[in-house]
Amino acid sequence: AEVALAPGDRVVLATDGIADLVPRHELVEIVRAAASPDVAVEQLHHLLSTRHAAAPLGSQGRRDDWTTIVRFFSR
Repeated sequence: AEVALAPGDRVVLATDGIADLVPRHELVEIVRAAASPDVAVEQLHHLLSTRHAAAPLGSQGRRDDWTTIVRFFSR
């Protein structure tokens, strides 16, 4: 599907390893509040690392990779 993007839009592509640990509304909050894509990725990585460390062995949070692309479109 084709999506029309406008200046100011932000796009996140994330694997299920991220979606298993971070609910959509929380991911949206992180990306909206970030000053840049790099800041969003750093904050997301910190959150994932914290949740991963707290996840019990054998849980969803311990079995999948984390891959994401964050892109901000200029105004």
